Amino acid sequence: MKIILINGSPKKGDSASELIINALCQRLSSSSKYVALSAMKVSKAEFIEEIINVDAIVIVFPLYVDGIPSHLLRVLCELKTYY
Repeated sequence: MKIILINGSPKKGDSASELIINALCQRLSSSSKYVALSAMKVSKAEFIEEIINVDAIVIVFPLYVDGIPSHLLRVLCELKTYY
């Protein structure tokens, strides 16, 4: 099973989203292939390469009063073109 984990936090490090993704990675079975990407740092080419033929997508992000972080929205719009 190929899983992509997307960190949607705008923080560059030490975010709660990053801690959750790290905990998930430790609990995934050894037969699963997973890739953890930061929505802040991912390039379009890298994103497209990783998103093709995945079995599951996990998105972890902070929920703000007015919506989701804008950089994560950009990534989700890219996803829309493939699914």
